[in-house]
Amino acid sequence: MKVLLRNPRREVEVDGPIRVLTLLDRLELNRESVLVVRGDTLVPGDAVLDDSDEIEIRPVISGGEGPLRSGAEQHRRPVASAAPELLSAAKPLECDGGSQ
Repeated sequence: MKVLLRNPRREVEVDGPIRVLTLLDRLELNRESVLVVRGDTLVPGDAVLDDSDEIEIRPVISGGEGPLRSGAEQHRRPVASAAPELLSAAKPLECDGGSQ
C-alpha cells in the first residue's frame, strides 16, 4: 500500500493487509498525534488497510481562534477569560456557623 506521510512529506510502501494501529506502531508514530485518511474518509485505529489502499497520515494541528462572529457576539469575551475578573470582584460568603 502507498502511505503518504506529512511533516516531513515522504512516501513509503507498506505490505497489507495491516491494521491502522499496527501500521502506526511500525512507523513509530503516536496514534494520538496523527489522522489516517483513506480517500476523503478518516480511518479508525481498528480498521484493516488492504495492500491496494492509498492512505495519507496527517499530523493533528490545533490552536487559533474559531470563526468570527457577527454583531454583539464579537464583543463578548469567553467565559474562561472573564472568570478572573469575576472572581476578584466577588465578595466572600459570610457563614455564621449555624444551620439556616
